Amino acid sequence: VPFSGATIYDAAHEYTGNLHGYFVHRAMLALRPGGYAVLVTSRHMLDGGDLAKLVTRNGDVAFIGAVRLPSGVFSGTEVPADIVVLRRNDDVHTQQPYAFPADAEGNGYQAEDRRPVVGGSEKYPAQPVSRYWEGRWGQVAGRHTATGAYMMPLVVKSEAPEVAIAHAVEALIGSGLPAY
Repeated sequence: VPFSGATIYDAAHEYTGNLHGYFVHRAMLALRPGGYAVLVTSRHMLDGGDLAKLVTRNGDVAFIGAVRLPSGVFSGTEVPADIVVLRRNDDVHTQQPYAFPADAEGNGYQAEDRRPVVGGSEKYPAQPVSRYWEGRWGQVAGRHTATGAYMMPLVVKSEAPEVAIAHAVEALIGSGLPAY
């Protein structure tokens, strides 16, 4: 999923927002009932609440789970990315394995869905991440680390990225993915 700070307006698909949210929104619309989308996107889809808002808005799409990839897994960038799994509900299966906490208006996201990263310090302040990761640290292919850098305040460090990714994917699969 591409990402940028550009704002997209698409009246035909009732969307106004950022570019990566637009691509996720269109992927959700393209799914047939019972279909899955496996997307690679920036960590901000989960950590910033964008995914929660999109899933809540598209009520027939379930967020199944995610894996956080280590920084540097894609050549030329140190930005952490997530593999996100979505599923369009059908007449038989309409559950949502992870329910994003709703705010007072029922928007499906609130500030309490974020919490600081363990390991912040006076020099490098803790960075907020989605509460989704709490209790699912095995789905993070490395260790969240605050950097103090303005443009990339958070990285995911891993000594053996290939092994860490394999373990994180196994943790996601073992977390009770729905068997349809």
